[in-house]
Order: sequence, then structure tokens, then C-alpha cells
Amino acid sequence: MQKSNEEVRSKKGVLEIFTLGSFSVKVGNRLISEDRSKKMWKLFKYLITQKNVVSHPEAILETLWPDQRVKNPQNTLKNHIYRLRNILEQESGDILDGDDYFLARGGSYVFNWNSNYWLDAEEFENLSQEGKNIFPEDPVQAREKYRAALALYQGDYLSELPYEDWLLPVRKFYRDLYHKTILELGIVLKEEKDFAGVEELLEEVLQYEVFEEDLHALFIEALIEQKKNARAKAHYDYVMNLFLQELGVRPGPELSSIFANIEKKIFPVEDLGIIQESLGIRKEAEGSYYCDPDFFQRLCRLEERRVKRSRETIFLISLSLVQGDGLTPEKPTLEAGAELLRSILRKTLRRGDVFCRWSDAQFLVLLLGIGEENVSTIVERIEDRFFAESTFGDLFLQATHRLLS
Repeated sequence: MQKSNEEVRSKKGVLEIFTLGSFSVKVGNRLISEDRSKKMWKLFKYLITQKNVVSHPEAILETLWPDQRVKNPQNTLKNHIYRLRNILEQESGDILDGDDYFLARGGSYVFNWNSNYWLDAEEFENLSQEGKNIFPEDPVQAREKYRAALALYQGDYLSELPYEDWLLPVRKFYRDLYHKTILELGIVLKEEKDFAGVEELLEEVLQYEVFEEDLHALFIEALIEQKKNARAKAHYDYVMNLFLQELGVRPGPELSSIFANIEKKIFPVEDLGIIQESLGIRKEAEGSYYCDPDFFQRLCRLEERRVKRSRETIFLISLSLVQGDGLTPEKPTLEAGAELLRSILRKTLRRGDVFCRWSDAQFLVLLLGIGEENVSTIVERIEDRFFAESTFGDLFLQATHRLLS
């Protein structure tokens, strides 16, 4: 059974293991994980990470030290374990019995999970689960459990080993649990109407967890509930720009829907012109429509369903701004090129055609009721105009098209 409280930690001779953030091992106030024994402590980290897994000695040594070749892996591992046991005893001042912590299993060795130890990652997991188990029946205790769990998370699991493949699944598990625990604590605070608490919780977290959509949504909601509408709108704009610039995408449909509802609270619309703008669509002077990617995506789906009955053709054109080497241009050149392309599309497309800037370097065009030969003509016209009007020597237009239905 897993140990899940501070009572175990207070007993004399407990091996305290810290893995969330920088690794350390202590007995009382004595630090016993010294740098001079890095190789043995790496083996220790492996054994506490591979919980309830018995790995062959050769596999363990190959994983930890792939550049080293040994003639007798079983004997080598046995010697390493012997040294580890001695380190625990000597560095603890003989408070610990090294034999208690490692067990022989199937020709190999495992950590003894029934020994006298305390592990921060295990405690973190237990506290988070306890908080979940008692909410919503006891929100006060749930809140304290979640806060205690988060206090233990001082960084990624065994962060001093960033490139070890064998650590990645466990590291991701605890990172996901950290994110989940933050979100669940935020929901507890929201249910208690402690929106200032939600803001305080997430303000620092979002400096590091920048792409967690649900945390951004909860943060914005907390700001609105406190009537901090200007700040909520500023954070909304920041998130939308962040996703476009860093990932080349907009936030997912669920978050976009949340943000749309939030935006209505901040800016109630009455004027039909504002409503039209909020729908994401603008009529350009020559009659084509320029819209945001969300609206464009919805329109494509609607038109696809419509033409199944009418048998009308729909073509989708992709126009990408690239350098001669195929890479995305630098930001100033990209923005100027995008503005030129938007202007050309406005002048070139027909009334009723729809286009959007899908990402920083890509525009999409929806052409309705047109034959493929005419699509090719339109694409050539766009390319010719861009080539004639562009003043950027190493900026090119890459065009493709396909039949949508």
C-alpha cells in the first residue's frame, strides 16, 4: 500500500526522495545524494521510476549507459546495487540499512516499495486523488489537498535528466497531473465564488503553461466575474495571437466557443454592423468576403452539405507565402506579403467568393459553382498579379487547389 501522509515522513530513518524538480535524497536533515556518486544515483532514479517492472540487467545497463559494453551484465548490476546499499548506509551515518531498499527479482533488482521511504511524486499523486475524491462534498478539504499537492510539484520529474527517453512517459504523467490538479483547484475556487483566488492561482501558472487552453478560459472567466473586462479582453487577444504566431493555428473549437461567449459578455452587441463583424465576415469593396478561420471552416461544412443536393462544384485554393528555399519568411516580410495578397484577392475574386488568412503564411479561398478550368485561370491571375506587384525579391506564392465536393 502506498504511503500517503506526513506521518510516515516523520519517523526516524525514513529515506526521503525528491524527484519533482531537482533530485535529492535525504535522511532527516542530512543530504545523502552527492554528485560524486552520480552513476549510482542514476541507477537509483531508474529503479524508482520503473515501478513494479523487472528489467533484465543487460537492458538496464544498456538504457542507462548505452556507450558502455560489459561482459557480464548480471554481475555488473549486482556490484552497482552493492555500492548503492553501501552509499545509503554510509551517507546516512548507518541510520539506514541498505539491504532494506533493493530486492533481487528474476535475476535482476527492484526498489523495495515496502521499505521505510517517502517519495514526493507518490505523495503528490495521492494528495491530488484525495482532493478529487472529496469534492464537491467537502470543498474546503479538497482545496487544501490540492494546494498541498501543488506545493510538492517544484518542476518536471527528474528535470536534471532532460534527454533520457526512459523518463519521458513518467515525466509526462506527472506534468499532466500537475495541469489537471491546477484546473481542479481552480474549479473548486470558482464554485466557492473565490474569483480573486482563481486569478491569483493562474496568473503565475500561465507564464509557464502558455498553451493550456482550459486554464486560459478559466482565467478570463475569473477576470470577467471581477468586472476586469479590459484585462480579460487583453488576455483574450494575447491568447489568440500567441496560438497563431507560435503554433500557426487558432485555439481549438471548444476554447473558441468559450471565448466567443466571454466576448459577448464583455462587448454586448446591438448594432447590426457590429453583429456582422462578430460573425467573422466582412464584405470587401469588390464583393468577395474576407472572414476569420473559424467562420471559413463553418462555411465550408455548410456548403459541402448544400451542394450534395444541388450537385454544384466547390473548389478550395491554398495560397502559401514562402521563400525560395521553401521556408517561412521573416515576420516583417511575411506581414507585408500577406497584406499584398489580401489586397490582390479582394480585387481578383468574384462576388460571393470567400477567403481567409488561415495561418500566418497561408490563405484559403472557397470558390463556388465553377469549373476546374476556370479555377486554374483564377489561380494564374492571382499568381501573375502577386509577381507583378511584389517588391520582395525572395518571397514567392505557392498555390494548390482541389475539389472540395
